[in-house]
Formats: sequence, C-alpha cells, structure tokens
Amino acid sequence: MPPRVYIPVTVHDESERPRSPRGLGAVVRFGLISEDDGPPEWREHMRWWYRWSSFAYCIAGGLLVVRPVPMYRHARPCCFLFPFRSMGALIFLNGLLSYMADTHTFGRPSAWRAADSYVATFNTLLQFVLVLLQLLGPMSFPRDMVTVFTASLLIAIGCKRRAVAAFKRRDRDAYLVWHALWHVVLPAGGAVAGQLLLEP
Repeated sequence: MPPRVYIPVTVHDESERPRSPRGLGAVVRFGLISEDDGPPEWREHMRWWYRWSSFAYCIAGGLLVVRPVPMYRHARPCCFLFPFRSMGALIFLNGLLSYMADTHTFGRPSAWRAADSYVATFNTLLQFVLVLLQLLGPMSFPRDMVTVFTASLLIAIGCKRRAVAAFKRRDRDAYLVWHALWHVVLPAGGAVAGQLLLEP
C-alpha cells in the first residue's frame, strides 16, 4: 500500500497582513474595530474589571427586557411599535458575544469576533435612531434623560476609537482601559437614563 500523503486545506502565511472580518471594512476605516485579533499574550494581563466589563450590556439589556413600559410610554403615539424589548434582548446577547470575542477567544481567529462586531454595530446604530426620532419629534422622552443618554453614547464612541488607536500602536494597558470603558459607559448611561424615566 502506498504511503498516505496529507495535503493541508489552508496555508497560513505569517507575513500576510491581518484582515478584518468580512463585511466590516467600513467599520474598520471609521476606527471602531481593529484589523486583527491581537497578541494572544495580552490575555495574561487582562484584569478582572476588563473581563467582566462585557456583562454591563447584559445588565442594561436585561433591565430593558424586564421593564420596557416607560420606553413605550414616551414612544406614543407615533412609535409605539418600536421593538424596545427585542432591542433589550439584542443588547443582552451583545454582552455575551462581547465576552466571547474580547476575552475568551482574544488573540485567536474566531467567529465570535465577527458576530460581536455585527451585533454591536447594529445596536449602536439603533441608539442613534432613537436619538434621531427624539430630535425629529415622534418620541417624547424627557430632556434630562435624552441629554444623559446622548452624552453617554458619544463618550462611548470616543472610548471605542481610543481603544482601537491604542490597539494599533500595541499599547496594551491603554487598550484594556479604553475598551473596558466602551463596554461600561453606554450601558451605564442607559441605566441612568432609564431611572430618569421612572415615575415618582
């Protein structure tokens, strides 16, 4: 019997420039996602606050799933069909995907990273849609609530851009801080804004 010859299905070239997940080129260009998976050795330096920061989305999303009524109240009469509860479930899911992509499989090629990026991008765009609907008039949220939420949204985007910039220059400590803030600032702002909607 002739000896078996195994032919590799894929060839990994270390010199090849890392590529972003397919379909995310525009997000990469805007500085909202890094182009590669990162140095695996960074996993050893991840503090507890970074590892757990992803679950801030689970808390914010869970609160919206459990108590969406104040949101619906201020969405009447034009936008009462806006899927606030589904949005909360998607934000909750984003927390799980974020943990898998940013902590559990960090530094390794993973489908979790692409899934997290798609869902996070969609969720962030949804938040801008809410702000736009408020500015155009169909929704009637209190001004203080909108101010807190919009500020947290813009600050979170700034944190994300700084995290990507730190990642590109391989500044590990700065990346971990800014990326953890990206995970926490918007959910925290959403939670505070939600409290401002509660009736006295």
